[in-house]
Amino acid sequence: MDKIALTKLVGPARIVEINAKNLITSSDLEKLKIQKGERILFKTRNSGLYKKGKFTADYVSLSLDGARHLARKKIALVGTDYLGIEAKSAPGHPVHKTLLSAGIVNVEGLDLSKIKPGSYNLAVLPLKIKAGDGSPARAVLWR
Repeated sequence: MDKIALTKLVGPARIVEINAKNLITSSDLEKLKIQKGERILFKTRNSGLYKKGKFTADYVSLSLDGARHLARKKIALVGTDYLGIEAKSAPGHPVHKTLLSAGIVNVEGLDLSKIKPGSYNLAVLPLKIKAGDGSPARAVLWR
């Protein structure tokens, strides 16, 4: 966490609504015309899951081919509207490893239920934990 450049965490971001049943795939992402350096936040049916008040393993996640697509595009940051970007049952965490090895910051647990798709400014402010591989963060959007 202490090595992430603030330029990845603060700047323009795009909220995209994905109507996937279970997985966000590269074919879903191709339609978005993602550009190098973008910060992309996925709004999915997951936004409604917070109302349940308990964790469910039935959430929309990013597929490995979707993660590879984002890595090829060299985006700065990807965010998701649930507690994990990867399927809970994924052995070895290949989606996380693909994103992190490409230098893509992963922000999980965003509440996008009241946010409309479109362009925003984003600031993600994690605790600066030396040698940490994750941190709680405050994420703020504004126009």
